[in-house]
Amino acid sequence: MDGVNFVSTFLVVFICFAKGVESGPFGPVYPITASWFKDRFSNVEWNNTLTLFQKQGGDTILLRAPHIQLRSKQDLASDPDFRWCVSKKSSTGENGPRCYDKIEQDLSSKGVKIASFATFQYEEDFSEVGLVKCPLDMKIDSERIYYVLVLPLSPQSDICQLSSGSEVLVLLTSYAGLDPHELLLQEAVGKNMSVFFGLPGMLKDYDKDEILQQYTEPYLEFVQRVISDHKLRFSGSVENKVLKGYFSRDDVNLADNSSNSRSVMAVYSQLGQIIHKAERLLAIAPRVDLRRATLNATIEMHVAGFQEIVRSGAVDIIAVREGRGNGRAAYYWPTQTNSPISVADPALYRVLQFRDTNVTANTTFSEYYTGSVQELFEMLAPIQDDTMKTDSKSELWLDIEAFEDLRDDPCLPVDTSESGMGEIRDRATRYRVESALNAAGAAISKVAAFAWDPGFTCGTKGDKSNLASEIMNNINNPMISHCAFHSSFNRSVVVIGYNLEGETQGFTVDWPDTSNKRHVDKVYGYYFELDWGIVHHRVPSLEYVQFYDPYNISQLRPWGYVKVTVIGNNHPCFFTYDFRSVRSTDIATFLTRYSRQRERKQVERRRITKVGTRVFHTSVSNY
Repeated sequence: MDGVNFVSTFLVVFICFAKGVESGPFGPVYPITASWFKDRFSNVEWNNTLTLFQKQGGDTILLRAPHIQLRSKQDLASDPDFRWCVSKKSSTGENGPRCYDKIEQDLSSKGVKIASFATFQYEEDFSEVGLVKCPLDMKIDSERIYYVLVLPLSPQSDICQLSSGSEVLVLLTSYAGLDPHELLLQEAVGKNMSVFFGLPGMLKDYDKDEILQQYTEPYLEFVQRVISDHKLRFSGSVENKVLKGYFSRDDVNLADNSSNSRSVMAVYSQLGQIIHKAERLLAIAPRVDLRRATLNATIEMHVAGFQEIVRSGAVDIIAVREGRGNGRAAYYWPTQTNSPISVADPALYRVLQFRDTNVTANTTFSEYYTGSVQELFEMLAPIQDDTMKTDSKSELWLDIEAFEDLRDDPCLPVDTSESGMGEIRDRATRYRVESALNAAGAAISKVAAFAWDPGFTCGTKGDKSNLASEIMNNINNPMISHCAFHSSFNRSVVVIGYNLEGETQGFTVDWPDTSNKRHVDKVYGYYFELDWGIVHHRVPSLEYVQFYDPYNISQLRPWGYVKVTVIGNNHPCFFTYDFRSVRSTDIATFLTRYSRQRERKQVERRRITKVGTRVFHTSVSNY
């Protein structure tokens, strides 16, 4: 077949298509397979939640751990979670010196200064052997189980030998007796799901560079102990197999090259070393901000930031937050650059008006943004492809902001622990979520959505249904995530997307002729690569389809745009093209080939029966 690179073998696949099927030939038919969840405190709750998520195709659970918070002794004394932290010598929480008073006395006697107290409030059943390293560290069994850890602010050859004049951070943890993360692992094992624990967040004010610099050393020491504790507790258990890695909630803007951003990146590198030694993966979710009024950051600046993270070799999963939920970025095609946002995306217009009174009904995408989500992910995809050829492979994920930054009809309840959504927001519709898949779903290796709780499960006052049920009701719908001509010489339209292999699946192609008159033709695919996602290290269920041509190449205008739709989905795909620089002699040569190719296509079309069989090729096509 001219212009198409493919392995000579092909498969005649007999496929039975039935309603309700939730798995395609090479993976879940619905591509959102990862999400963030709030803690649950019983096996029954976790089992019910994971069963629902798995029914949608979910296979990866992400958690967000809280930030470490700087505290004063007065804070601790009035905090119900820490008021019972007493000296080891007291058997109850009612009497005796408080643990923070006792540790202050002990350190003062050695000439050691406490720079600050801090707490990490997470219901986790740490082990003493994992967390306690030095004589001054304490485990205290009282009304809660407490750990008091003394962490030096500067590197020490021996962290247990503190010299007079040195400074430390005293960090306290509290545990009430039930670990939701252990329960999660227990339920994930039976469902063969992957879990990413939340990495302790950097200090709450980590965006202030002086705070981050001062407390980086004790933060890394605490993370080291937490990960060592997990390795000790779960090593050799079945739960160890499903704990794949850690998610860091401390994000950066991809295009931000400030001193603080560089400091966070340096911490990522050190975290990567710690986590990789434990044979786990490090995942982060950097932000996108394409607004002109903030950083005025270009697509190229975001790409440079992504490349820097990849080059560090520290981060295994880069789940890029697409920014649409907060209005920091937008989905729009090249044909919509000068379209009013209020017309093309009314929900986004409302989000922008909520935050920016300068936005008017006439504000266009190009006036407000430096580029689109589509453009950004098209440029990020080749970087991921290049990393697959190296030893340090970084996966590009799409992190969909599955919410609208509005308070009109909020999705409740929020997750006060902030592992899920911790702020009041309106929920996104299925259409909005699938707009993200339409814009970037072909460029990535996995799709995550923030957040399952409560974004996928809540009903609101105005809409009693929830996002999860909306998805399940339409789970087999086809979706296009990329469209283009095969090449400048083979001008057959190709698409990449999800659920495109249906026996009678039709498409429409809207194209311009040489007089610039537009035509809309219904077409079908004749060449399929159902394993396209696997072969190209993208989402496994991505499929590649090449269409029968609705035009003769001599009829097609040399420049313009093409609109492609898949019947059964109202998300179109657009692409622009310009072949005016192609030489006429090259065109003449190609027209001869093209005529022969069309004849072969007609013969192949007649060979394909209409009783349930299709011809599929296993191949390696160009993106």
